[in-house]
Amino acid sequence: MRPPSTPPVARSQQRHAAAHHQQLVLFAATLGLLWLLYSLNRVIPGYEFISDERFFLTMIPEQASKRRLFMRAVQLLEDENTALLLCGVFNLVCMVAGYVLLTRINLGRTGLSFLQTIYFCAIGAYLLRDCIIFLLVMGFTTILFSPRSRLITGRLWELRSWRGLWSAVLLLTLLDFRPHYTVFLLIALGVTLVAVRIKENVRLFAVGAVSVGALLMLASDLSERYFVYGVTVAEYLDLHQARVSMDLTPSTFIVSLSKHYLAPMPTSLLARIALDGGSAVYGALDDVYRLIYKVSLYCCMFYVGVNVGRIPAVYSRWRARAVFLTTFSVLNATLYSGFSFGGGHERTKIFSTLFIFFLAAGLRTLELERQSRARLNYLQGLRARFQ
Repeated sequence: MRPPSTPPVARSQQRHAAAHHQQLVLFAATLGLLWLLYSLNRVIPGYEFISDERFFLTMIPEQASKRRLFMRAVQLLEDENTALLLCGVFNLVCMVAGYVLLTRINLGRTGLSFLQTIYFCAIGAYLLRDCIIFLLVMGFTTILFSPRSRLITGRLWELRSWRGLWSAVLLLTLLDFRPHYTVFLLIALGVTLVAVRIKENVRLFAVGAVSVGALLMLASDLSERYFVYGVTVAEYLDLHQARVSMDLTPSTFIVSLSKHYLAPMPTSLLARIALDGGSAVYGALDDVYRLIYKVSLYCCMFYVGVNVGRIPAVYSRWRARAVFLTTFSVLNATLYSGFSFGGGHERTKIFSTLFIFFLAAGLRTLELERQSRARLNYLQGLRARFQ
């Protein structure tokens, strides 16, 4: 007896899932090769192994407690260079795992998520924390918006489930690496719950209360506990303003926020690679990876800008996820724009662009669905005509 044949729709879904899996493996392997290429590019020419961890270990030992995981690795291996190499390999694992989770967050867009992750291939070779932070943030976000999760759309006390427990573990671990990100994630979660669960007449009041509370916390001594530099956020802003001889005003903040997202421009990076041989500190390959990432970001911003009229449809279709990512991204951009007036290393800016890539993924998904419906309607019309 012949087994029943698989329905055409099921076969199509199986082919689509297999193709998605192949793309995911291909892009993950490419990320690993790009990380290896960057690592060898630093070792063979003899670049100094730059690391925040090495700086704090040798120059500011009293701040070493903020990097406890690295300190334990050094003590265990009794060799700083070996510890840094081990951290680099661990970063590779975290980066690839974070990429897989980011693909889920970005609605299955493997190529877009690959371009969004590509600069981690550079910073993962010489910085301990950022790839781990990337994995922790992606893990927490994935748990929140897993199809089986009810943290957002179901019971508020879902922490009794294993997903809720994993969320708590990830947040507590994040406290060891970048404490204020734990606060940002909790604020983003609160704003998302307000946007999804609370009625319209209470929503504006709740969002305003959360915003005022966050500002008061940043200006108080309480922020010292959740900020990695051991001072309050307000004190750190004062220190940076004195260093760059610039006052933080509404006009300078708008300029800083624009620079935070746009600088350096791809043309500037291309000119530095062509004329100066790349960054004097990080090398030409670092600028190449950064250029690919920046071009991707600019393309996403252009795509979102062209389809600005359809952005409400994205927020309507994936409201909780869009609100969460937007809130977290804006909080990160606001903080680091104030610190460095739009400058600073690209690693402080990557988390500010999460919502831009997600909007591009959402808009692309809606467009593909529209094209699929139009094709189906066309085929149904042809069938009806010849019947």
